[in-house]
Amino acid sequence: MGRRTHGMPAVVTAAMMTAAVVLALLASAGPADAAPTCPRPDLLPDDVVVLADGFRVEWTNPRLAAGDRIVMHRSADATWPRTPSDGLRIFDDGGNGVSGATRSVTVRGLPQDRSYGLAFFTLNPSCSQHGIGYFSGETARSSRVSLATSTEEIGVGDTVRLTVGVSGYDATEQRYLPLYDRPVTLHARRIGTEEWTRVATGNTGNLEPGSTNGRAVFNVTPTRNTEYQARFAGSGIFSPGTSASAAGTNFTSTAAVAGNRSPVRPVNVRPKVTIATSATRVSPGARATLSGKVSPKAAGQTVVVQRHDGSRWVEVARRKLSDTSQYRVHVYPPKGTWAYRVVRPAGAANARGVSPRVEIRAR
Repeated sequence: MGRRTHGMPAVVTAAMMTAAVVLALLASAGPADAAPTCPRPDLLPDDVVVLADGFRVEWTNPRLAAGDRIVMHRSADATWPRTPSDGLRIFDDGGNGVSGATRSVTVRGLPQDRSYGLAFFTLNPSCSQHGIGYFSGETARSSRVSLATSTEEIGVGDTVRLTVGVSGYDATEQRYLPLYDRPVTLHARRIGTEEWTRVATGNTGNLEPGSTNGRAVFNVTPTRNTEYQARFAGSGIFSPGTSASAAGTNFTSTAAVAGNRSPVRPVNVRPKVTIATSATRVSPGARATLSGKVSPKAAGQTVVVQRHDGSRWVEVARRKLSDTSQYRVHVYPPKGTWAYRVVRPAGAANARGVSPRVEIRAR
């Protein structure tokens, strides 16, 4: 048999292959040939699965003859290895292949946002002409996750708006573009702790009128200082074995997209401090009683009573909150008109909370 002529090789990926091509390349399996004909059969993969840091190639052995040996080579970039001496050998069946057997090889430890040229070679010591099969493997495209807060501090009972965006690296544009209609999760933990809890799930939306324009929006009402983080689990991969496309409305690459996490954003919460006075008019040096409550509940914690001396607030007393988070303190204003307030100092659980001011006139 004369030498087989191969034209310009075409990129073959799992998404591009058709059943007809596969059937044409992978002829019916059967017993090994008694003597090999030359060149040996070409071979292409059944699937190329994108992984976060590599890829997995799956194929079915063609009809093999005695002495046939299947090897796979990878280049350092997107160009294909042209001969069995080009690139890095990543698979070698040692001549022990079985016709019709399903095989796979997994390559890990590669950087994201990369494409690699791959090639099968079907070798036989009796043939100077080998079988070939050019195709490409891609690692997952990297992603970025943003998280913005409408404010970094709220009063207890107030709501903060958290906006999440996801973008993926587009190899054609060579920049990060928004990823639409992608699921994201919102996680929270108390400031000063390590354990995260998932508190909400959402979607980055689309470009339809009235949509969130590629952003997921969450409205949360924390009762104490809380850190938030948005997470994108990835698309088109995870779990390994899924090779679905991750192409988006404004994302031209068909590669899978790796997951990522946003920076951590804190939201501090001011407690509510109420105040009431038993009297607004007293004799100089006479007693008046200030009372109130702190919420959320902070039993055993300290509040500070302050009086304004005309230019600044001055501490006049401290009290621990009762089991019901209430306080009661006596003050003895000197002659004049005085403003009083109660402060819950900032701590790990809360921002600084300040009561309204009350005035007591001592005449």
